[in-house]
Amino acid sequence: GQILGPAACGAGNIVFSGSVADGMFIWRAKADGLGAVRLTSGGRDIWPVCSPDQKWVYYFDVSSFQMSRVSLDGSGKPELVPGSVPPAGFALASIQSLSPDGETLAYVLLDRRHTLGETRTVSSRFTLALLSLKSTNPPRQLDLNPRFSEEVHFTPDGKAVAYRIRENGVENIWVQPLDGSPGRQITNFASDSIWEFHWSPDGKSLGIMRTHSESDVVLLQESKP
Repeated sequence: GQILGPAACGAGNIVFSGSVADGMFIWRAKADGLGAVRLTSGGRDIWPVCSPDQKWVYYFDVSSFQMSRVSLDGSGKPELVPGSVPPAGFALASIQSLSPDGETLAYVLLDRRHTLGETRTVSSRFTLALLSLKSTNPPRQLDLNPRFSEEVHFTPDGKAVAYRIRENGVENIWVQPLDGSPGRQITNFASDSIWEFHWSPDGKSLGIMRTHSESDVVLLQESKP
């Protein structure tokens, strides 16, 4: 089957979304891919991330459109993450990230509320949700850069999040502090898109997977008999 979103989980483990005949589920396996154990049964579970204490795997349950979690050791049943239900007019929109201390879950909400006026257009903007896992309060929300593209990751110090921004078809990485101070762009690529990015365990290096697409226009003309 298909494997998506592998993530390191400490103690030589990884988690990933893996598809079988009856759906997409969250799995745990050794780093070499052996000993795979299925952890969920929701039917369409994606975006797994592990808590630093290796107790929980947080993921997105597409079937119920909610953030959920399950024990890494496979005991117990999956459960809804308290406080993660999107408010009215919002929808979950991007991969989540756990803070280095394991206390905050960051993810992206898409605001689809109507803007009423003469044009009666629909407002669509992205908002960063910061959910405390130590309480049941609703998440704190921060506006993202208008050029937001996809994916959020906590920086190694836990004081900011980084995500992809797109401008004129080119993607770079933007770092946004959580204290409300101005963000900044940390890469300056002049072409191509970014597929994924991750910090090294010591936080000193940033690995970026970039992609480039080429295409040609081909004219097909039916010949006359």
